[in-house]
Amino acid sequence: MTDEITFGYIPCTETPDGREMDRLRDEIIAEAKHAEDVGFDAFQPSEHHQQETGYWPSLLTVLAGVARETESIELGTSLFLLPLYHPVQVAEEAAMVDILSDGRLGEFTVGAGYAEDDFEAFDIPTANRPSLMEESLTLLPRFWTEDDVYHFGKRFNVEGVSVTPKPLTDPRPPLYAGAWTEEGVKRCARLADGWHTDILNTRETLKGFADLYHERCETIGQPGRVSMMREAWVGEDRETARETWGDAVMQPHRYYYSAGGYSEEADPWLKEIDDPQELRFDRLQEDRFIFGSPEDCIEQIEECHETLGATHFALRFRYPEGPSHEKTMGAIERFGEEVIQYFEG
Repeated sequence: MTDEITFGYIPCTETPDGREMDRLRDEIIAEAKHAEDVGFDAFQPSEHHQQETGYWPSLLTVLAGVARETESIELGTSLFLLPLYHPVQVAEEAAMVDILSDGRLGEFTVGAGYAEDDFEAFDIPTANRPSLMEESLTLLPRFWTEDDVYHFGKRFNVEGVSVTPKPLTDPRPPLYAGAWTEEGVKRCARLADGWHTDILNTRETLKGFADLYHERCETIGQPGRVSMMREAWVGEDRETARETWGDAVMQPHRYYYSAGGYSEEADPWLKEIDDPQELRFDRLQEDRFIFGSPEDCIEQIEECHETLGATHFALRFRYPEGPSHEKTMGAIERFGEEVIQYFEG
């Protein structure tokens, strides 16, 4: 249909009890290689800290490891918690990933974060997130393309810093930012190469943000690029996809609900819920997930492309409670052969 749409694979980097990390490592590498083989464009892990499930931190270390096991798939994030790090460190390590992967660092997507645990571990007040994001987003492109960078800000003072070596990617790796507020979306238009949606909100809610984002990009003369983060699964049909994947996908969404990620303003029906276990698949399936048969997935992707202008889809198939690695490998293959191939045809 179009050569504009690309796909990223978001791996599951945690286990139910935080053990068997060697097994999980091998499975993630196998999934990354399989995704590469069947046509996925990017491998994009996410980040958390201090989790009992062993959720992987250190995303740039992860990408460097996966770079050794793959050949062509781009290495990105979905997403990297930028306020936790000094921008000089981020610029240096990201440049090294780009060099070690022969220029494959793509869609380096950063976010402000939301989980208190992530910030408590680093002794960083969550109230500092907006200013940390602003300054780091401003500095990263400069570190990758300039020498003798000077910056005197609220959070960082930099005097004549030259990050070396520079990335291989010319002029630099693409820098995307996640946002799920109006101010965050405006910041994406000003300071990032693209906007990465959240995984929670409905297409209707995201369309409001997308309209604002594209309007701001047009005003400042920047091309608006939308990367969409979604839960996904492909099976023979909608019912078998739900049977295999439906219970597992609810685990993270019940956590997001408990952490305050869901909004009663966007979803008034949440007022009827008193317990996270009352959050049901039926309530979320129609407008938050990409799942079902290959034809179902194609239709949902096309709708997001048409209504939001989304041209990249970062998709998460697997969770600590399942589906299994074997079933995930099968879904990766089917998605590549029957969905990705459709958009490449």
